[in-house]
Amino acid sequence: MTQYPQNNILSNFLSNAYLLTKQMEKHEALSEKTFSECPEYLYGRVHWAKILMDRNDYKQANEVFNNTWDLKKLYPQRKVFHITEVLAFYSTAITYHENMQEESEFLFAFDVLRELDVEEDILLQYSPSVMKWRFL
Repeated sequence: MTQYPQNNILSNFLSNAYLLTKQMEKHEALSEKTFSECPEYLYGRVHWAKILMDRNDYKQANEVFNNTWDLKKLYPQRKVFHITEVLAFYSTAITYHENMQEESEFLFAFDVLRELDVEEDILLQYSPSVMKWRFL
């Protein structure tokens, strides 16, 4: 990182490594730094928003995404997104919308993840809300 301090991809890899090895203080500090230095970087936004939601600061998490949970509106200049970008964004969105009790937005994010055929255990954690909003 000292040789390439502005490389967001390396920063993202390191942040994920901190997260996976449960070095949460380092993960949070690097995520905040990455977001503050490059607020348009999607993975930086995702990491920082998830940290804010873990702190129950949903208002600030929403602001990280400029109060929109639509990738096309957030990045109008882009026509293509990598599947991992879509997964990261909508897995963050689904958590946000579930906690904010935003039914239609939650179900939309859930359907995006389902269409992408994400791992079943990821979708299963949201089944109570899906059952409540889709079938009850």
